[in-house]
Amino acid sequence: VPGDGLVPAAETLRKFMPETAIVLPEAPVVADEALGLLVWWPLPERRPIEEVMDARRARELGLLRAPAGTLQRLVATVSWVGARFKGVPLILGGFSQGAMLVAQALASIR
Repeated sequence: VPGDGLVPAAETLRKFMPETAIVLPEAPVVADEALGLLVWWPLPERRPIEEVMDARRARELGLLRAPAGTLQRLVATVSWVGARFKGVPLILGGFSQGAMLVAQALASIR
């Protein structure tokens, strides 16, 4: 399963900001090969919609936070990019779980 779903977004950003490092990391786990679905962490078993839509219950179930190891890998990757392209503006982004992961990672990235 190719992890190239955000390549068009990166190419568009590159046109408008050619001097910017763009990091849109690909999720490492294949959730559904036939659909080409990549995820950052395995999806939980099916839950009643009420549990997923209730933010408090979703938080209790751990649906709103990435596993620590996943978060650490993203922080390490972004730190490496930052060191490699020192002084270059950086865009860090993602889609769905990736966007959640980026939001969590921002607290750890300096």
